[in-house]
Amino acid sequence: MSAIPSSYKTAARHSKQTTDILTINANKNILDATSKDFYNVLLKQFSTRPTLEKRYLDIRQEDWKLIYMLPWNTLIDSESRCFQYKFLHRILATNYFLKKIGKIEDDECSFCHNSVETLEHLFYECIHTRNLWNEIIESLLKKLLINSITLNDIFLGLLDTKYSETANTIITIAKKYIWKSRSNNKTPIFQHFETFLQNYIELEKRAFDRLDKLKLFYEKWKLVLD
Repeated sequence: MSAIPSSYKTAARHSKQTTDILTINANKNILDATSKDFYNVLLKQFSTRPTLEKRYLDIRQEDWKLIYMLPWNTLIDSESRCFQYKFLHRILATNYFLKKIGKIEDDECSFCHNSVETLEHLFYECIHTRNLWNEIIESLLKKLLINSITLNDIFLGLLDTKYSETANTIITIAKKYIWKSRSNNKTPIFQHFETFLQNYIELEKRAFDRLDKLKLFYEKWKLVLD
């Protein structure tokens, strides 16, 4: 915004049209407007609602802010955060997508080989994935007072549970494990996931230790580690 000539900004400040727009959008006196205020006005004129949000019209706008921040609030490493970002925005190349763009001829599920491999099927509907989620619920999530999870919980996260930070971490690491199993042509099983999760927990513990925040680490994982 520093590239905008000061004469332009001065002219804009004395324009009735700009005054009306800025008053409505920035809720401040035009004489106090900054370059950032002008930028926000322009941004709102050209911004569009993300495609992701159009798939879930019942989600409140304030909840979307929480959903977008979940990777940074629950995960410690950039790899896991990056995975959740790709998952959330549906930019993981399933067999359905690969066949659609002509990269492969068969779009069947890599695990069960009985259905089309969409994101919904691979991460929730497949019998092998369902078995994994059931064991995760029984062995881990019930300790956090969570007795079931829905497709939306897996795709968007848990927003209103007491132990949502720990639960969302487990769910994201489970999704990452499912995708890794698919990439390695292996069926996901709970025993292997336990090791996968434990490796992540150790990574998180070392990171919290470096930050001198081990107390927060044990508070987060105490119910799962007991």
